[in-house]
Amino acid sequence: MKNTNEAPEKLSRVLSEPEVGRRCDIGTDWKGLAWLTLLVAAGLSGFEKLEHALFPNMDSLQHQIVTICAGTIVSVVGAFYLTRKLDVAVSLHAEAEKKLALERNVLRTVTDNLPDSIFAKNTDGHYIFVNKAFATLHGMKSPGELLGKTAYDLFAKEHANALHADDLQVMRSGGAVVETERTAVGNDGNLKVLQTTKVPLIDKGERVIGVVGVHRNITRRKQAEQKLRQSEANLAAAQKIAHFGSVELDILNLNIPEKNPVRWSDEVFRIFGYEPGAVEVSREMYFASIHPDDRENVRKALELAIQAAKPFAIDFRAIRPDGTERNIHERGDIILDPKTNEPLKLVASIQDVTERVRADVSVLLA
Repeated sequence: MKNTNEAPEKLSRVLSEPEVGRRCDIGTDWKGLAWLTLLVAAGLSGFEKLEHALFPNMDSLQHQIVTICAGTIVSVVGAFYLTRKLDVAVSLHAEAEKKLALERNVLRTVTDNLPDSIFAKNTDGHYIFVNKAFATLHGMKSPGELLGKTAYDLFAKEHANALHADDLQVMRSGGAVVETERTAVGNDGNLKVLQTTKVPLIDKGERVIGVVGVHRNITRRKQAEQKLRQSEANLAAAQKIAHFGSVELDILNLNIPEKNPVRWSDEVFRIFGYEPGAVEVSREMYFASIHPDDRENVRKALELAIQAAKPFAIDFRAIRPDGTERNIHERGDIILDPKTNEPLKLVASIQDVTERVRADVSVLLA
């Protein structure tokens, strides 16, 4: 399990509520209505006083008629104002809903066409969002079949308990990324290896309201890694049997040894009389293992091969830590950079041919 402290806010909020800019509130504007009422009352009161001041000789009926006309005009104007304001609010709300629907459609289109399985759960463990890949993984025809269900509807109780505990841990973390690996039987009946990444689902108020997860199918990668490990093990076994090792040296910057690491197979250590990994691999270690009388010849042969960028073959003696000598045959080639045609790497094989040399000597002396 891997934890990091960085909260992935974008992923957390992606499935909660897509941003659509400023949201419109088309509820009753009580404050606006209060102000409008006060303005109308003040206007009518002022109009009443102005009417009595300008037309003192009007009788009560005439005053009522004028007041009713004025009130009707004010009502019509107020209704027109409120209607216009409501139309604007409704239009803004409709535009926001349209943007929201578009973003939801984009989100659904993207998630349903990803090969990864994506899901979101609320704090109670109920699925509130799944994509097609997740539904297919669990044998469902459509994502809608999983909405409202929990892990207990998909897995055995013990497994579901473990998943729910994992979800709770993610939600309590408040922002940590949690990665795990698990196996699952796919809809095709084959065993799959899934890498699961989970993060808390956070709303606009920074409250944790659930968990978002992504299952990535890494079965092929795991199979490739297993094949590579098996291939390396087979190669190591074959080299050990044949007393045959491999060497690789970066030669892009020959004057800066630290930028030109040397890599040996395990059998090279054994040929030079060491346990694999017992000593640090370096050019110095390589030449220190060569018989003093042979070092200069080996150095010149390697330098010439690098300069000419041609294959090479060298025979020399190695001195083991216990003082014994071994006869070594090394052959290799220079790998060139395909773009610059400059020497990039030296690759070689090292073989302990001591027994063969001794046999040849015995034949000559016989």
